[in-house]
Amino acid sequence: MSGSEKARILLVDEDRQLLELLTKRLQRDGFSVKAAFSEEEALEVVTEEDFDVAVVDQKIPGMEEAETQRRLQEVLPFLQFLGLTRHGSSRGASKKGQPSVYGHLSKPIDYESLLAAIRGAHGKKLELERRAESGKAAALLSGRGVKKVWDTLRGVYRVPEQ
Repeated sequence: MSGSEKARILLVDEDRQLLELLTKRLQRDGFSVKAAFSEEEALEVVTEEDFDVAVVDQKIPGMEEAETQRRLQEVLPFLQFLGLTRHGSSRGASKKGQPSVYGHLSKPIDYESLLAAIRGAHGKKLELERRAESGKAAALLSGRGVKKVWDTLRGVYRVPEQ
C-alpha cells in the first residue's frame, strides 16, 4: 500500500445519526468507510473486509473495549484503534499494554482532530506492517531461512541433495 492511499475505516457506535454523518464526510474526503452499530456487527464486517483504523465508541452497551479490540485483532492484527469517549470520561487515557490504541477523542467530535488522528493511526499501522515484513525478510535471509527456501525449491524441482 502506498503512503498516498487513504485509510480504510471501520466506525463502531450505536448512534446511527453520528455514524451516517461521519461516514458521509469521510467518504467525501476520499476514505473507504464502513459503519457497524454493535460489536457483533463489527466482527462480522472485519471478516469480510480489511481495515486500517477502527473508530470505536467505548460506551456501547454490552461491549467491553479491551475484549472488542482483542477479538477484532484476531482477524486484523495491525488494526489501529481510536476510542470515542463522552466529554469528561475517565476512559480517555491510553492504556499501557494496548499498542494498537492510537488515541482517544472526546464527543462531540472535532472533525479536524478526527482526521488528524485517523492519519496518524493509519501511518502507525503502515509502519507496523513494514516492520513485520522486514522481520520476515530478515528471517528468510538468515542461514536457516535460506536453507529452508533452498530445501523447498529442491523438493519442488526434484533436485537431488548433494
